[in-house]
Amino acid sequence: MRAFFVYSPRFAQHSLGSSHPFRPDRVLQLREILDRQGWLTEDWMRVVEPDEHPLETWSSSVDHGFLQAIQRASVGDIDPSLIERGLGSDECPIFPGLADYVALYCAATMTAVRLVLEEDATLVFNPLGGLHHSSRRAAEGFCYVNDILVAVDALLAAGHRVAVVDIDAHHGNGVQDAYLDDPRVLCASIHESGESLYPWGGFDHERGEGQGLGYTVNVPLPAGADDEVAVTAFDALIDGRVRAFSPTICIAVVGADTHRTDPLSHLELTNNGMVALMERIRGLAPQLIMLGCGGYNPEATARAWARMWATANRIETMPEHLSMMGGVFLGEQDLAGGDLVDMTWQVSGEPKQAMLDHVAAMVRRAEQGG
Repeated sequence: MRAFFVYSPRFAQHSLGSSHPFRPDRVLQLREILDRQGWLTEDWMRVVEPDEHPLETWSSSVDHGFLQAIQRASVGDIDPSLIERGLGSDECPIFPGLADYVALYCAATMTAVRLVLEEDATLVFNPLGGLHHSSRRAAEGFCYVNDILVAVDALLAAGHRVAVVDIDAHHGNGVQDAYLDDPRVLCASIHESGESLYPWGGFDHERGEGQGLGYTVNVPLPAGADDEVAVTAFDALIDGRVRAFSPTICIAVVGADTHRTDPLSHLELTNNGMVALMERIRGLAPQLIMLGCGGYNPEATARAWARMWATANRIETMPEHLSMMGGVFLGEQDLAGGDLVDMTWQVSGEPKQAMLDHVAAMVRRAEQGG
């Protein structure tokens, strides 16, 4: 096991605006939890600073004109053409240091790529990365340059088969669109249905095109889905498909906005469900890159990411005394470990059965190739 946590204090020095829901400074809370729990001190772990790369480094994966637009916007050279690139909207505002921010999170993701390619890393986590909505030409949905595309392109150039497994509440449309016809990349996303959440797509009939047909797997969950529904759907529709693809590297997009307290989605997961998903993801490929993505309750996101990082390292995050209590007291901060592990939560009755029926219908359609 060789695990690397990519981190810099600069991660928290950028802001999309005081009222913007995307908070890069979530990483400070994450780092505090990891330090407190001792989850960065195992013999196989290292904390590494991101490599330095200028923004134009990514021109082989991202339209050069788009990168130039980000540079112009960052220094206050504003013109109407920026809107065509998705810059200057409420979703993707222009702010001082924008180009530095984009270069930083892309460089951190490419540091992860370097570590798996050159230092045989088993696991690398960049909590600032995973901006999965933007295209190669424009910003979208809080995402500027799509660092996942930059990473996948580099891994493909090195001869790898790549699975992108996205568990963020929002469908990773930018990644899906980029590799829709590429059989070297399996894009698997479990997310809240586009019927109720941006980006209003990611339906299970979206399965790829041309040579890439069958290499896109979408699992849209109904609003209100809980841990059990999500894990059942993952086991039935994603786990086996990824294993059959036999990726050499998996990129896990571990957005924590599936959490039941998240203000921007309508799912009902706890971090216990996210841990269960990570227990499955960690075995899908010999090497794993984790990227942070969404999560708009900063505290819940930091707690979930901490547990997922530990789980990927095969560290048990459920304190034994809490496990023995059957979860009754989970979430109680007065009990050791209770401030990190969520209280158990589940939907029941007819609503739960309807959600499980929804999953069963997706399984039937997948078996029929529809």
